[in-house]
Amino acid sequence: MPNLSPHKKIIELVDENYTLAKVLHSFGIKFYKHSEQTLETICKSCSLGLDQLAKRLDELENNREIYLDENLQVASITVILQYLRHAHHVFVRYKLPYMNELIANVQPKYFTNRTLAKDLKFIFPHFVEDFVKHIYEEEDTLFSHIMKLQQAVKGDLGLYDLYKITQKYSIEAFAEHHMEEDDEMDGIRALTNNYHMDEHTTVYTKVIYCELIAFEKDLAFHSRVENHILFPKALELEKEVNHQLNIRAGLN
Repeated sequence: MPNLSPHKKIIELVDENYTLAKVLHSFGIKFYKHSEQTLETICKSCSLGLDQLAKRLDELENNREIYLDENLQVASITVILQYLRHAHHVFVRYKLPYMNELIANVQPKYFTNRTLAKDLKFIFPHFVEDFVKHIYEEEDTLFSHIMKLQQAVKGDLGLYDLYKITQKYSIEAFAEHHMEEDDEMDGIRALTNNYHMDEHTTVYTKVIYCELIAFEKDLAFHSRVENHILFPKALELEKEVNHQLNIRAGLN
């Protein structure tokens, strides 16, 4: 488990490990409001044990690198959709609100570049709004369509409903559109000069940039799952539905 020195200031500990800021946040503690206090002082005032913090920090650090390519490759399309929906839930309920809260509340004077800070404060909420909208649209259209394809393959739909499904959407069109929209964070990456950090970068900037980098990594994996696992399986499903339609139409 991580060794947290109780006598160090919060700002020093977060500088050593930016993930601690998120751990503190999960216990209702804003690191930027208590940066000059020691960890021991914070723990006492919040009735929080060092072991609790260390355990939570260990959980977050160990989970970050655990990706499921091999498991998902052999999973059913139902399990893949469940995984993707859960990832969407984590993005919308936890990761985006945390980053949004950090960017909105850390004062520009604590950023390495004050002008960039103001621009990021303006741009990021718009990014969040667009991203969340994209997620819900994806679930309402693509995911819903794939679930109907599953129903069709099981023989749960009549001939007319089967025909309507094949005419409404195309998995190939979904996939092409998804490829075109894959780089959601290019604007933020350009604004921050690829999240550039050096020896002069403030701790506050470092925490925000590291969270953005981690989120971009999560998005990259999420896109790989959709592009290389979900879409190929959905295409096979669509082919089977079209095959069933041709057979059933020939019999009627």
